Amino acid sequence: MGAGAGEAAQCFVVAPLDVVDRAEQALPEQYLVLSLRLGTAPSADPGRAPEITRHRRANAVRRILADHAGDDALALVQDPAATALIPLPPGSDNSPEPLLRDLTDRLTALIATPVHAAAVVAVPDAVPDARAQSEEILQIALATGQPPGAYLLDVVVTYQLTRPGPGRELLLRRLQPLDDHPDWEKTLRAYLRHGFDRKATAADLNLHPNTVDYRLGRIARLCGIDAADPAERLTAFAALYARDRAGYHLETT
Repeated sequence: MGAGAGEAAQCFVVAPLDVVDRAEQALPEQYLVLSLRLGTAPSADPGRAPEITRHRRANAVRRILADHAGDDALALVQDPAATALIPLPPGSDNSPEPLLRDLTDRLTALIATPVHAAAVVAVPDAVPDARAQSEEILQIALATGQPPGAYLLDVVVTYQLTRPGPGRELLLRRLQPLDDHPDWEKTLRAYLRHGFDRKATAADLNLHPNTVDYRLGRIARLCGIDAADPAERLTAFAALYARDRAGYHLETT
């Protein structure tokens, strides 16, 4: 979401709770707080105005939510992003994963585009924080190239590594040598983006595959992260995501 969408979503998850409280209505015990990212709409009808497509997609999101929670479901759709609150039944101790996956599958089928969905279960007072957390989980799933689908804490390792603290600082320092080698960083990002395919990476960057190998090898030696090793790829994704989120490079000490 952009800044405007994020602010609107924050108001969205706070205001309904205030309204319910003023009306002295009972709040549900828990909400499933959803962050959605809708894929690019198919261009089956090139003559269709974009606003019509956005309107239909927003209605599709609301329709699927209403099927599960009736009028109690709330949704803010700012295509391609959406935030939603779904009241969970009283005493619901089961994992929300089946519900989330069903919502994602049905929405994908209805709008005929890939959908990424992240969710956090929260009591009413914790909804604003849960919305921020679900959005971060969604962003991690997108940034690390996860396929469309439903995410609760599937990306928990990456999520924890990118929280403020010693873990994130270590990741940032690991990639600090890239400050002086932007071409290496560009190569690393392309290698991850192309599913660890050195030939596709080379073609994308107009390089010889041996140059890709050389740069990845230098990164492995200087940063201690070998993206060519399947066991270290999650660390590479997490380190780059932490670097993007931090928005700065650590000074050498």
